[in-house]
Amino acid sequence: TQTNWLNFSTRPVRRSLIPRDSPEGRVLVQALEQHEQQQQHQQRLQQLQQHARSDRRFNNTVMVPYLPRELWADIFNQLPAGDVANCSMVCNAWHASNVWATRSELDLKRFLSAITDTHIATLTSACNGGGGSGGAHYLESLDLRNALRLTDQGIEHVVSNAPQLRTLLIEGCPLLTNRSLGAIGAAYSLTLTSLRLKGLRKISNTAIIEMIAQLPNLQHLNLECATNLAATGLNQIAASCPRLRSLNIKGCYRLPEGSLDTVIEKCTELTDLDVTGLRCVANSTLAHLSRHRASTLTSINLWACSEVGDAGIQQLLQDCTNLRTLTIKFLKLVTDGAFTTLPINCTGLVNLDIQGLNITDAGLQPLIDACGGTVRMVDLRDCGQVTPVGIKHMLSHTPSLIDTRMRSLQVDDSCLLHLAQHNKTLTTLDLQNCRNCTALGVLPLFDRSTCLCWDNLLIVNLLGIQLTPEQRLTIANTVSNHTRVHVDPEPGDAFPVTNRAARTITHNHISDPKGS
Repeated sequence: TQTNWLNFSTRPVRRSLIPRDSPEGRVLVQALEQHEQQQQHQQRLQQLQQHARSDRRFNNTVMVPYLPRELWADIFNQLPAGDVANCSMVCNAWHASNVWATRSELDLKRFLSAITDTHIATLTSACNGGGGSGGAHYLESLDLRNALRLTDQGIEHVVSNAPQLRTLLIEGCPLLTNRSLGAIGAAYSLTLTSLRLKGLRKISNTAIIEMIAQLPNLQHLNLECATNLAATGLNQIAASCPRLRSLNIKGCYRLPEGSLDTVIEKCTELTDLDVTGLRCVANSTLAHLSRHRASTLTSINLWACSEVGDAGIQQLLQDCTNLRTLTIKFLKLVTDGAFTTLPINCTGLVNLDIQGLNITDAGLQPLIDACGGTVRMVDLRDCGQVTPVGIKHMLSHTPSLIDTRMRSLQVDDSCLLHLAQHNKTLTTLDLQNCRNCTALGVLPLFDRSTCLCWDNLLIVNLLGIQLTPEQRLTIANTVSNHTRVHVDPEPGDAFPVTNRAARTITHNHISDPKGS
């Protein structure tokens, strides 16, 4: 009887005549509802198929049934380059319809160790709709960092297929020569605003001058480790790029003293300067910078500038009131006098890196008092003369601190207890080789009832701090789900004390050192 009712459900039936109080009637009503839903679904599919068949703009192929091509194009444009590459190999329809055609950015870091000039030519042409003028405006950003097999011919393919690039990142490409710079300068004289040429040791100063002369709209320039860069090259940058905002000439060691003065004077919008390791940067350079760019400078990196002393740092801290990032690590001539002689007016400092300075509590305290209210990152690694008193002063006067690195400092248990009781925002804590710390100060950091930043902690480095297996297990049981704690291998592991061999503690788990 039930089968007869179900067969009867395919015929036109008035529901009001179905006996709903009987089991057979209820089965028939349910079957009718399912049949109506199936009919509606089939009608919808037929409509979508008809819409897809009417779309003739992509060689009469349908990428995926029932979805308009505009929607799929938007989806592909949101995916990383690696995923798009996989999508292009799914089926003939996706491959033929050119899933790269609407890409505005192309980041190939995942594949660059094996990618060749031919691959670059194919991809840049595909991103611009096959190289035609209709799609030439799409690709605006190209990342070619660590393309070890890229040659000058590959760069020529790029400038030919992607004439509207605004951002070009090239790093670690040992085969590139002056020929590439000439092609870049000739092709992007009107469009390029950001250029990174890191580690191109084969390029000459003359090639840099000729390229820069053709790029008047450049705003961000990275020539890190361009060892042939000379003073004439910097003069050309100053003359041709008046809108330059950031300049990185780290490792350009052939520059003479005073060669930066022209750039400082003529690049009136300069906000970010990285001169890591340059002997040409001295106190007179920083005084010149303070006089001309005091109102615009927001970030400066003076790492290992061996000629910089107290007088230069005093000028920066007094005059550059908009400074947000200050990196002055491993400056052997800088002492407490840099922070105690003149007033410190850069009260909006956010990132403070003073690793390896020969300062004491007397120099650290006035610096923290002036800018501690806004500081979010403090790097005190290897500042061996700072005592627990100075460390606790820093922790007390930095309410927004999220990242502090105190490797090889005189940190003790009292400092850790002070941190747990006063800091609510900390996410990263580096205590490597802080030999004075014991479990008495470490364990409260992972106790929700005693540590204010328990919910925010993401990474804690405890390498070099002695912990027993029971104490490690206690950390694993009390640490939050999102926190990773790095500790030394246990004595039986027979691994050296390195980050690679360290154990990682997460919630209810202690990793094997081989895996970490």
